Amino acid sequence: MTVTLEDVAAIGQANFESALRQNVSMSLSDAIDNQIINGNGSSPNINGILNQLTAVAAGAAVATFDDFVALIANRVDDLWAPTTKDVSMVVNPETYRLAARTFRGTAANGGPAVTANTYLGETAGGFFTNQRMPAKTNHVASTIAYLMGRMGLRTACLPTWGTISVDDIYTDSRSGQRHFTVHALVGDKVLLVQPDAYAEVSVRVST
Repeated sequence: MTVTLEDVAAIGQANFESALRQNVSMSLSDAIDNQIINGNGSSPNINGILNQLTAVAAGAAVATFDDFVALIANRVDDLWAPTTKDVSMVVNPETYRLAARTFRGTAANGGPAVTANTYLGETAGGFFTNQRMPAKTNHVASTIAYLMGRMGLRTACLPTWGTISVDDIYTDSRSGQRHFTVHALVGDKVLLVQPDAYAEVSVRVST
């Protein structure tokens, strides 16, 4: 980030520069979070979670209510997820929007008028969206299921050695410029310590 004296003077706020620094740190944090999910392992990217998982194939048709239920139910096992409450799933926004408008039955035919996202929110350990999840490819979107039935065990981590901030007020002081740089020291791979606690499941969201 580069700030000029004119910028600070024009805004006229004492906390203008510190606010910009905070935005830089937030942008760095967002980039790291994105890499944790989507990094493809090709330098300078780290090897993220999705790149290390083998996806369960999507169905041939757009996901129905039963298909959404199966996303969670099929992850239940006797070790990492004894119940559906032990399965948490993150999806991209489009997948969540589809779940939010996918009903199971109607009041007219006696079925419960509940959407898939509402039902899974009550029966699963979590069903939520995150904009860092990748967009669909060929009408198919990826989800990440986290099986959290064994509390207390570390299942994944990204090694980190903190951050380094450099506030350079000298290099371009003649031009009235101040440079602020932040470096994050992280490992080149998300370590899936317990890979069986994670699963990538594909969902068909359009045709």
